[in-house]
Amino acid sequence: MKISWSFLKPLVLYYSVFTLLYLLRYSLPQTVVLCLLALIGAFYLFRIFKKIPTVSQKILSFGGIFCFTSVIFHLVSFTFFLFFGNSFDVWPHKIEVDNAFEYIFEAEFYFITCATLMISGWLLFSGHLSANFALLDLRMVKKSVYKIVLFFLGFMNFVFPLFFANYYSTVGLIGPIINYSYVIIVCLFLFASNSKNTFLNNIFYPILLCLPLITTSIKSGMKEVIMFGLIPLFIGIWLLLKTKIQKLIFGFLLFIFFSFVSLYVTATRMIDRETKSNVNITEIQQNLSALVSEPDIILDIVSKVLSRKNMMDMNARAFYFIDQGLVYQEYGFIYGIPVLIPRLFWRSKPKIIPGNEFARLTANDNVLYSDTPGFFTAIYLSSGFAIGLISSFLFGCFIAGLQNAAKLYYTSLGKALFSLNLCYMGLRLDEYFPVEVFPKIISIFLVCGIIGFLLEHFSNAIMVRKPI
Repeated sequence: MKISWSFLKPLVLYYSVFTLLYLLRYSLPQTVVLCLLALIGAFYLFRIFKKIPTVSQKILSFGGIFCFTSVIFHLVSFTFFLFFGNSFDVWPHKIEVDNAFEYIFEAEFYFITCATLMISGWLLFSGHLSANFALLDLRMVKKSVYKIVLFFLGFMNFVFPLFFANYYSTVGLIGPIINYSYVIIVCLFLFASNSKNTFLNNIFYPILLCLPLITTSIKSGMKEVIMFGLIPLFIGIWLLLKTKIQKLIFGFLLFIFFSFVSLYVTATRMIDRETKSNVNITEIQQNLSALVSEPDIILDIVSKVLSRKNMMDMNARAFYFIDQGLVYQEYGFIYGIPVLIPRLFWRSKPKIIPGNEFARLTANDNVLYSDTPGFFTAIYLSSGFAIGLISSFLFGCFIAGLQNAAKLYYTSLGKALFSLNLCYMGLRLDEYFPVEVFPKIISIFLVCGIIGFLLEHFSNAIMVRKPI
């Protein structure tokens, strides 16, 4: 409880500055107000991040990753507002409003409050027992276990789908979890604390091990899938860099690369969805050439990249529907229960695609992409203001409860996999819907526990033990 109460002083300070800024919102230039609002949010979230005890909990834990990435997203919002001003005039045409400026304040107030409640619940019930245990348990996992796990997960990721055409639709949430776990294990195997930072270890092996994933992701038309397979390579390059200048340059190059990926994905999505499985590189090149020839394309791509992570703006758009008194219960946690049932056992299970449904709600009925109102705002849309606050706190408690259970009953490998999968969820949380999050977390908990138990015990059984 001491940890949670320590948030009170920075929270009161934040609300005080927020209130002052709200009162002055029409006395100052709109761009200045938006920039200041983004900065005070980033400063507050960084203060909360600093209050998470111990360095290891900050680096590799659900709450630490969520706080840190929320700081980054607020800085992205600041950058967008600073260079491009507000984007109210390009909001989806179905939510054309005059008071979008007010929605920014409402959404930010609600986000900060819910985020604080979630982190408080997570710290309150995890305490010093298991707020993070990944770094400790990684040292307890033998390298022979990593090799067996890599082989098993690689087989499930790259061999099974060759023989089962509907593999991913059949296994449901298990497929992405195995996919994420494979990349995580590649990172752990290659970049453990006792590994040497060499070209072979940091560059060649990540490319070799993730090449099947990179190859299959090229035609996906999804930035997340493309970037995720490259994470081990990015980490490997980062560990090879020695100076801050080198790392700063690398960060800038990563932004350029991400911008290119956004351009590439746009070119891929221009191809008919029905023929995308047979798309060839020539079609993509033609679309890329057409896009690059457009005037101001670079500025447009940078704007789109920043706006994609401008969560303040994205959260605010959903407050239009809240202001209209609309309720979308299907976004809520309870509607995620059917998602837990694999399609293998429920052939007629309806598709639950809230991101695409929300995009159709805001734009038009024919869109193929997905959109998000923000995790906490989606709870608000499904359950109301008060239930949203309570649910945010209970969600943090729920995460901590699962971590405590994993700490007590899982093997070292299972604990590490679960903790690091939660880190990835913390990174993407504000882009998820509650209906997606609940089954994802339950599936991650079960699958990581089973993988850890079976593979660690299997590897121990086949290892040749040396006599003492």
